[in-house]
Amino acid sequence: MCQLILTRLLIIAIVSLYHEAGWIKKYLAEEVSLGTLTAKQAAITASFGGRIVLNFTSLGGGPGQWWSTRRFYQQCAELAYKKHQLTRMGNEGGNQAIIEKLRSEIKGLSAMV
Repeated sequence: MCQLILTRLLIIAIVSLYHEAGWIKKYLAEEVSLGTLTAKQAAITASFGGRIVLNFTSLGGGPGQWWSTRRFYQQCAELAYKKHQLTRMGNEGGNQAIIEKLRSEIKGLSAMV
């Protein structure tokens, strides 16, 4: 019984990550064309495994490099989430202003990654 529950949870997690990656790719494609981030950065953001690997490899650059890298990709994902919210709920909660703020922060962090 316990194994069945764990299997179902694992399937749900995998399906969720797959769907999340799809809409992160969708919403960050515009950011690539705007020059907010590169195509490679957008692809890494959409890849759960890619973000994990990058977090570990950035440890070699010291705590500052690790923090900047982690923060950069976290903000890229947050930007995709806010853009998703904007299309679904409009500017409720000031999503457009948050998106502009995230774009600015991402551009600043990009030089450190």
